[in-house]
Amino acid sequence: MTDTSVHLTAQEYASRAGVSTSTVTKWLRDGTIEGKKISGRWMIPESQLQTTAAPGGKSSATAPATTGAKKDSTPSFTVEAFAERTYLTPKGVERYLKNGTLVGEQDADGRWKVDAKSLELPRIRHLLRE
Repeated sequence: MTDTSVHLTAQEYASRAGVSTSTVTKWLRDGTIEGKKISGRWMIPESQLQTTAAPGGKSSATAPATTGAKKDSTPSFTVEAFAERTYLTPKGVERYLKNGTLVGEQDADGRWKVDAKSLELPRIRHLLRE
């Protein structure tokens, strides 16, 4: 790598983003993050960590932007209601919330609420029941 940017392997990226390596690979394949294969290994620019900070919810750099006053005005669904609008099961919705594929948060009682904007995500649109 002769350029000045630092590149990470999928494993290094996953560790820094606080997600699994398989999630990073999925993000690479669906275009959520950019990377390239070099000698059979995914290499991801370190700058892409800022791109996925909101989905993973692990980075303090951009996480506050997704949790301020805007979030309060965004409609949300229960896990069951979101599952009814998609081909996901409630368990699948919870898994997607935990790994950062869906945007949402847990209430004081530990129940998940899914932000309505999750319905607009490119990686979720194909799962909508229409």
